[in-house]
Amino acid sequence: MKKKYQIILVILTILIAISTFIEIRYQNFLNVKKLSDSLVFVDENLSINYLNGNVVSGNGTIKVHFSVTNVSNKDINYFISLENITNNSDDLTYSLKSSNDINNVDYELITDRDVIIGNNILIKPNESIGYDLFINNASDLNMSIKVGYEKDYINLLRDLMLSNSNNLVKVSDDDGASYYYQGSAQDNYVIINNQLFRIIRINGDNSIRLITEESVSVSAFNNQLNQSYLDYNGSSINNYLNNYYHDNFSSFDSIIEEENYCSDVSVYNTIDDVSYYNTYNDLINNNISLHCNNPYRKKIGLISAFEYSLINGSSNYLNKKDTEFYTSTYAYQKNGSFPNIVTIKDGVINYDSTSDMEHLIYPVINLNKDVYAIGAGTITNPYKIIYEK
Repeated sequence: MKKKYQIILVILTILIAISTFIEIRYQNFLNVKKLSDSLVFVDENLSINYLNGNVVSGNGTIKVHFSVTNVSNKDINYFISLENITNNSDDLTYSLKSSNDINNVDYELITDRDVIIGNNILIKPNESIGYDLFINNASDLNMSIKVGYEKDYINLLRDLMLSNSNNLVKVSDDDGASYYYQGSAQDNYVIINNQLFRIIRINGDNSIRLITEESVSVSAFNNQLNQSYLDYNGSSINNYLNNYYHDNFSSFDSIIEEENYCSDVSVYNTIDDVSYYNTYNDLINNNISLHCNNPYRKKIGLISAFEYSLINGSSNYLNKKDTEFYTSTYAYQKNGSFPNIVTIKDGVINYDSTSDMEHLIYPVINLNKDVYAIGAGTITNPYKIIYEK
């Protein structure tokens, strides 16, 4: 009998060795990396177990296992995200497999710095869900995994901004109390359609004004020869921006507001055949206001010189060195010549550019007040729009 048990023990030892060898060969074949030690977060509602840790790094295919358990007596909703992603591969993808076959994903491309891979996931009391996450085609990858409560991380974008930032300053516009980012703010980044924006301000009606982080093109403001009046609707830059919006943001139309843009063309006075507009006189006298005498309503437009001035002149997050870009603000015009448009040149307000010149374009859009988001607004964790809470 003893000899029989010895034989069984030898067979089991051989089988374990074979299975271990096969697993090692399989892991090497996939280039799967083992991560750091298990990390567990527990509170009165959820127990989150990152079996390999919540920091992921390596190359090739990386396998991560984690689980979520509801330890409460109520339904809980949570999300899963990949954050602070740095990677040298253009075809980085992820695959997700859950033990309850919900929220499974196969080879979804990762293009953003932060990716929601599971949103508004319901877990019942005492339920436990295990996940196998594969990161594919990694190249010097470094990122982190986060599981969190929807209610804690998804909120109205406006509320997130007000709670996260120390850079917001209150001022009034035509619609009420507005809050704008000042100085060198670094917590006003938003990603929409894989394009990075900076938040300029919360408007008085609670919509949120954004400007692209990078220029999208160059254009003359208005190329009509010998124009004796200024009409934004007939301008070259308006035509360009309308086409740009249609090509890039028409699918996001439901969250983008039609908003006021400032273009004060009322004449203050005329000296030596030069017509000076109220906006020009206000700017040079440092009479900075967000009140618009002659606003135009659009889905897309340009930043005004007043908005730029509020941010604090040349020391601000929109100071683009060695560039010149258009604002929506008229300065003055001389009879028989092209009208002057205020530009931002090397970070400083400039009144010398005429509207026939080609300069960079940084489009401005406004998100509606009911937009939800997650994130911290930083360059590594920008706000990301969530379409349903």
